Amino acid sequence: MLAGAMIAAPMGAMANDGAQKVASTTTGATPASMVITADPNYKKPCERYAEGQTVTPDIEAGCFSRDHPVVSVLVSGNAEGMSGSDIATYIVGEFDGAHTSAKQFLEFPEWDGVVISYYLNGLYYGPYNGNNWRHGMNEVLSHKDDAWAMQRQDMAMLDLER
Repeated sequence: MLAGAMIAAPMGAMANDGAQKVASTTTGATPASMVITADPNYKKPCERYAEGQTVTPDIEAGCFSRDHPVVSVLVSGNAEGMSGSDIATYIVGEFDGAHTSAKQFLEFPEWDGVVISYYLNGLYYGPYNGNNWRHGMNEVLSHKDDAWAMQRQDMAMLDLER
C-alpha cells in the first residue's frame, strides 16, 4: 500500500520549525519501518524572509515580530463597508493608544468576513473576529513585556555567539 510512496509533511505540521521531513518507503516496507530524512534544501520560513525571498503575509508578520519589539497585526479579508487595511489601521491605532508599537500586515483582501491574528515575538495569537479582536489584543498586551524581555535576551545571546 505504501510501497514506493513519497510523503512530504506539510509546513504547518513540522515540529520546532525545523527541517522539512520527507518520509520514504521501499517495496514491502511497513509504516513502522519508514525512514525519515531531512531535505537539505529546506530553509526555515524566517530564513527565507531574512534573505528577502517572497513569503506569505502570515510568515512575514510572524518573522517581523520575532525580530522587532512590535506586535504584528494580520488582517485577512474585509468587513461590511471596511477594508482589511482600514481595520488594520484602526487596530494598530488602538495598540498605539496602549503605548505599544504595532505594524499591520494584510492578506486575502477578496474575502468577505474578517479574521484578525496577532504575532508577538514570533508567537501566534488568534484567530479573532470582529466581535472578539479586543480580547486578543488585551491578551497580547498582557504578555508583551515578558515576551520582549525574552526577545532582548535572545538577541543578546546571538550577539555573544558572533
